[in-house]
This record gives sequence, structure tokens and C-alpha cells, in this order.
Amino acid sequence: MLKPRQRPFVPMRPVELILFFLLTLSVLCPSWAALAVEDWGVHRVFYLYAPTTAAPINIDIIGVQDGTSVWLLNITSGQSQVLASGRVDRMKILTFREVRHEGFYKLAADKPVVVLAGSDVGGIAGSTFYPATTRRFLGREFLFKTLGTPVVNFFAVEDADVTVYDEGGAVLKELKLPVAGAGNVTLATGKLYRATSTGDITVSSWVGNGFAACPSFTGSFVDKTFYARPFENGTLLVFAYADAFVAVSDRGRGSSYSLSLKRGEYSYQESLGATDLVIESSGDLAVWSGSKEGELGVRSVGDDVTYAGGRDAREFWFEALHRARGGGAAAVIFAWRDTEVKVNGTSHSLKADGYLTLPEGFYHLESDGSVIVEILGEDNFFNDWATALMSPSDATVDTTGLPSPQGEQGNQLVQYGGIAAVIVVALVLLLVRRRRPRTGTR
Repeated sequence: MLKPRQRPFVPMRPVELILFFLLTLSVLCPSWAALAVEDWGVHRVFYLYAPTTAAPINIDIIGVQDGTSVWLLNITSGQSQVLASGRVDRMKILTFREVRHEGFYKLAADKPVVVLAGSDVGGIAGSTFYPATTRRFLGREFLFKTLGTPVVNFFAVEDADVTVYDEGGAVLKELKLPVAGAGNVTLATGKLYRATSTGDITVSSWVGNGFAACPSFTGSFVDKTFYARPFENGTLLVFAYADAFVAVSDRGRGSSYSLSLKRGEYSYQESLGATDLVIESSGDLAVWSGSKEGELGVRSVGDDVTYAGGRDAREFWFEALHRARGGGAAAVIFAWRDTEVKVNGTSHSLKADGYLTLPEGFYHLESDGSVIVEILGEDNFFNDWATALMSPSDATVDTTGLPSPQGEQGNQLVQYGGIAAVIVVALVLLLVRRRRPRTGTR
């Protein structure tokens, strides 16, 4: 009688054990799985170009975890100078005040944070979507600060029971939203809030002369289905990353229309008024919505700032908007590590923490690594703008070599060498005084 052939036991190699362990974790603990590159929202490193503005520019850091350390660095012209630092706890705000105009900045943290930046002189600020604490601009928990307008908008990708809390945890409002349902609440301006939901939602804020890049129904910024909100005179930009038939459903008015775009084309519409749109496409798109101020068509969108989310953070189609004052960038490409980028066919090498500024125009960007693209629409002048900062999830930062944070949550005035200059002057005066010859007799 033949016995079944037995195969000898071969133990797993160490690398196989590690891969098996990680795979098991990703199945049993999805939150431990690798993040998609387009998880743009809550991260540890961000970049900002601060344009000339009629009022001081502030950066708000909202803590997602207790005991978070944060640093603001000036990276203008290849520098790497710490300007301000501090610590912030969950559901608290650390504000870096009076950031210098026409500067380029890096914000680093040792734990994930929400970052908002902007300026306001007229009682309103900019339009933006807020990131969820689970990193995407779509989720079930949001920590956010109102940006000059008291109205906050909610859109449901799934059936959702939404609850809004104040900073102290008191329930302020409850909403029940069906799939593709929209609702809003009126809150105090400039305050910190928390929103939770039983289903995936987006949270956004819209003002006149503002605009924002829109996340899709999956939270990505290049996809096939989007919620957008034109506001006041109402603008909508749709960028085609593939040949696409696009259906636009106006949920506010109960009407619809369609677009046909080839890859690399975009559609611009204005005078849409304030309404809620759902955009569905046969091919990948990116979508911006908001309003405009002037009469230059697409170049008059704003004045506001947003971040373009590209395909895997490596390919972008975008319009760099109008800069009325001349000079200054209409778009900025930031590299968090050494990266090769190609802009409209021209190659550029960017070092880590480097950047490339672009004038007005329509651009196609390709890169060999993930990058960050900031879009500026000034129209007549930047006097009120605001945005949530974005960064791809594979962007990393090493904070071990940075100095210990010097401030606690609250307001921190950004110093540009002022304190150091005072210290130097004091030391010089002290040395002069010590060396001064004595007079008189003992």
C-alpha cells in the first residue's frame, strides 16, 4: 500500500514572516493598513506660500492627539529657520500669528494635525473643505474652526446622523441626512467645533469670492463622482484626467445638464448662483467650485487660496489664476523630498523643501514623486482668504533634530529674528559696560 507522499516542513524566512504579520494586521486592523497617497488632510508636514495680503496672515493648528509638538519653519530661498513652535492638545488650537507675506513656509509636527491658514479684513474669509480626523476630506469625525462665516455645510455620501458639538462637548445641533443629502448649521465665527457622523460626510465652508478644490465621494481629489457648491455668482471648474462624459445634477434647483471633455481639457462655468451640485463622470476628473469677484472669466475666481489634489499626487491639471498686483506666484509646487517634475513638458529638479513658482496659465504637471500644489486666485487683491492645508500621506518629516517647542497652545507671535537681535544687542551693551574704564578713586 502506497503511503501519501509527505512534503518536508520548510520554515518561513524572516522576511516572509514580517510580510505575513503585516498582511494579517491590515486585515484584522484596517486602520493599520497603508494609507493611500491621496489621503490629503490630517498629517505631520505641510507647506504654504503666504501672498501679499491686506491683513496679517495667521496659521491655526488644531490638535488631533494630546501632547502634539509643532514647528513653523521659513524655507524661503533655501533657508530652514524655525520661526515659531509650540505644543497643542486634542481639540485645542495653536495659532502662529502675523506670518510674513511673500514667504514660503513648512509646518512640521510630531503627530498628525489639522492646519488652517488665512487672512481676513472684511468680516468674511475663504471657502474650504475640512479634513476628517481619519486623514481624508471625507469621514465621520471632524475638528474644525469656523472661518469668518457662521454657516457650515454638510453633505452625506452615506445615510448619516450628524451631531455638532462645541469646544466643551455640548451638543449644538443634530442633522439626519440621506445619501446625497445636504444640510447646514449656523455657528459662531472663529470658534472650534467637533462634528461626528454615523456615515461618511464632507464638511465645508463657503463665502463670496472664495473657491475650493472638491473631494470626491471616496475622499480622493481625482475621481468620477463629486459634491460641489457654487456660491453667490457661482463658479464651477471641471478638469478632465481622461476622456469623459460628465453629468451635472443641480440638487438645489432640480435640474441637470451634461458636458463632454477630452483628457487635458477643462470646463469653466459662472453665474450659477448658490446651489448644491453632484457631478458624475465616465472618466476621472478634478473639480473646483466657489465664486468670483471680477470680470476676467476663470482668472477672476477668488480672491482665495486652495490646494489642488492630483492623481496619486504625481499628476495634476490646473489653472494658475490671476495675480492682480503683478509679481507673486499664481501657483506653487512644493517638494517634500528630492523630486523631478515636468511642467508643460519642461523638466525641473526640486530639492527636499524646495518649490517652483508659476505665473498665470493652464498647466499639466507630472512628477516622479508626490508633490503639493497650492493655487492662488487674487482677482483684484487678497484681502480675505482661507484654506485647509493639504499634504499627501506619503510625505514624511523628521522632527528629532528640531529644538524643543517654546510655547503652549494659544497665540504665538511669529518672530523673524527680532528676539535674537534684541539678545545680541543686550550682550554687546553688557560687554561694553564691563570693559568701560573705572573713574574716581577707591
